[in-house]
Amino acid sequence: MTGDLAIHNGLGPVQQSNVTVVFPQKHGDPKSSVAGMEKLLQDAEYLLDYAAESGISLDPAMVATIIAAEASDKLNNEDAVKAIAAVTALSAQLQPVSAKTLRACKDEAQRTVKTYRRIAIVLGIFLLVSSMFSFVTDRLSSVLENDIVAANELAITLTSAAMSATTPEAKAALNADPRNLTNLQQFFTTIRDLQRVSLQLNVFVLGESRAAESMEVMYPIDMHREVMSTLPVYQSIRSFAKDVQERTALFYGALSNFLLPPLYAILGACAYLLRSFSEQVRTRTFSPSRTDSARFIIAAIGGGAVGLFNNFTMGENFPPLAIAFLVGYATDIFFSFLDRIQQSFTKGKPA
Repeated sequence: MTGDLAIHNGLGPVQQSNVTVVFPQKHGDPKSSVAGMEKLLQDAEYLLDYAAESGISLDPAMVATIIAAEASDKLNNEDAVKAIAAVTALSAQLQPVSAKTLRACKDEAQRTVKTYRRIAIVLGIFLLVSSMFSFVTDRLSSVLENDIVAANELAITLTSAAMSATTPEAKAALNADPRNLTNLQQFFTTIRDLQRVSLQLNVFVLGESRAAESMEVMYPIDMHREVMSTLPVYQSIRSFAKDVQERTALFYGALSNFLLPPLYAILGACAYLLRSFSEQVRTRTFSPSRTDSARFIIAAIGGGAVGLFNNFTMGENFPPLAIAFLVGYATDIFFSFLDRIQQSFTKGKPA
């Protein structure tokens, strides 16, 4: 009774459990008048092979009964009853391992792990790229905001100084003041940085290309002329920067709140299924189930709920995306939490 013999006997796809239903034979002469005895003995071969490989001690009389039934060309009703009782005892001793799970570990485990691995790789790459883009755009938006604040303060200071110089003597004093020259230099530098960062950020929101505006200081320096000629340029660049900033907040805000949480939850569900799959294959209890695909759908629903209520955080160490991943990994806990909330709302209501 070896695995080679089981292959020679022509094992087909996994049917239903032998405990609940016995299928009639479709070809060849049956070993017994009891329908399904051939498949029952084939299942017993799988179980005996597993017990031998795992070093599980079995009742010799039970093993002898199964071997004798397998070797016999024809079983009478009494021998069939003994064989069924022996196979039943063998199945009960090896639970939760069964012939069905052993077949699944041999025939379907490789395909299942490839499916989970593809899902994890595709999701991982997309989430890594989108998270990187979100991080970069967030930092660039912060730099834009700081540059706009600094440029506004310098524009007010320089404009006030330039407008207050109405006489030739006051204009000469304005041009000779080192503080005004320093402020003007800082103003030009800030505007250039603002323009550079806004053009970089515009790429991440797929905005229309825009040429950089040229800003040159004319010598000898006339503070009033430079300030008055630079203000319109600054206002144009600031308007463009604010527009890019708003589009970035809108696009990546929608991405972070509505798309990423369900995907992180699906990734968490995939992590759970891979962990559960590896444990089931190790213990030979793996059995394909249609509930796996339902778990992905449930995880997506839970992740979407976390995205909609993204203000719910468990401290600074648990942002919404982390909660979405945990929801996908432990969907049962999440929906138990929802059930408790439902009970708290319905508590005390009359039947």
